[in-house]
Parts: sequence; structure tokens; C-alpha cells
Amino acid sequence: MNKLLTAFKDYFFLPEINIDRKVTLIFISAAVLLVFSEYYDSASEIFALIRGILGENTASKYAQLTLLNNDFELQNLLNWGLNCILVFLVFPALIVKLVLKENLSDYGFQLKGIAKHKWIYLLLTAFMLPVVFIISKTPAFLHKYPFYHISSKAQLSSFLLWEIIYILQFISIEFFFRGFLLHGLKHRFGYYSVLFAVVPYCMIHFGKPMPETLGTIVAGCVLGFLSLNTNSILLVFWYMLQ
Repeated sequence: MNKLLTAFKDYFFLPEINIDRKVTLIFISAAVLLVFSEYYDSASEIFALIRGILGENTASKYAQLTLLNNDFELQNLLNWGLNCILVFLVFPALIVKLVLKENLSDYGFQLKGIAKHKWIYLLLTAFMLPVVFIISKTPAFLHKYPFYHISSKAQLSSFLLWEIIYILQFISIEFFFRGFLLHGLKHRFGYYSVLFAVVPYCMIHFGKPMPETLGTIVAGCVLGFLSLNTNSILLVFWYMLQ
């Protein structure tokens, strides 16, 4: 690889190229994982993937597990949620532990010293609640949400399962964008790592109401800045438990 880069540099008269292995790995793995999240987020796609890798029998068992009470809406939502958990949490965490040989606490999974910053989230909540309330009344928002519709009491258990998966996917997304990407790049780019994480974070919201998608730019910058300065993505969850 070094010989190839040297030959490339000499041919185009480029200055010395210093390859940062960690930055390269973070960018490439993030791109691959984002592709996976886009193309394998439905029940049929995940079923086909499992069938191709693990065989028809395993794929059938997985389909039966996710298809509760013949609820196809729930099945698709569960597959989407599980896709997020795998792509944005499990795989990046494995890369951190097994490839980079680093601790997850260095990527935002720590509680130490974050209590003193809870007032920041209190201010953010006070500011965002009226904004969210107003946007939630718009036709575009009402057309998109809620994700899961309950029509009978029999669906309550399914709804609780969906809520658990939804919370886990929320944590997973926070880890990927404010943990894996941001803390994986900060040693090279400093505060610019916040902006690197904001662009794909905004893009995964394409298809949602435009005000929400635009809002992710602001939210991504604010939450990224806080994660960078508190070294934690868990403050928002710590505050929710108070």
C-alpha cells in the first residue's frame, strides 16, 4: 500500500501523503454501514440476506420471530429497528473493540462527570418542547407519525416491544454519529469532527418532514459539541431518568 501511494504521489507530483489508519477505517466503515442501513432495512431484504448467508431454515425462523400476530406493520418496524441497532451500534462497537483495540468509554459510553452538565439539557428541553409541539401539528408531521398504529388492546404487548426497539435504535444512532464518528475523528479534526458527523446524520432523515430534517443540522451540531466536550453520549439518557 505504501509503495502504491508513493508511486501515485510521484506520478502526480503530490506532497507527502500521511495516511491516518484510524481515520481511514472510520470513514470507510461508516460509508459501508450507511449503505447497509439503506439497502437492508425492510423485512424482505433482511430475510433475503439471512437466507443467503445462513440458509432457508434460519431465515424462516427469523421471519416467524418478527412476525407477531401476523402484524406486517410491526414486522417491518422491528426489522428497521434491528437494522439500526446492528448498523449503528453492534458493528461499530465491534470495530472499536476488535479492530481499533480501544474502549467504548472513549467513544461516549461513560457516565463519569456528566451530572454537572444536566442544566444544559434542561435548557435545551425548555427551548425544544414548544418547537416540537408546533411542528407536531403540521400535516407533514401527522402524515409521517406515529410509526406504529394501535387499533386494539391486543396490540399493546406488540406496542411495548416496538417502544423498546425504538429506544434502542435511538441509542444506537446517538452512538454512531456522536460516538463512533465524532470521537473516532476528533484526534485529527478537532471540532470539525462535529461537522463531519452532521452531514450523514442529516441525510438519514431524508424522506421525513423537511422542518425535522433541517432541524437535525442544528441538533447534530449542538449534541455533537456537547458530546465532544463532555466525552459522553449518555447525558441525554441520564437526564431522561431523573
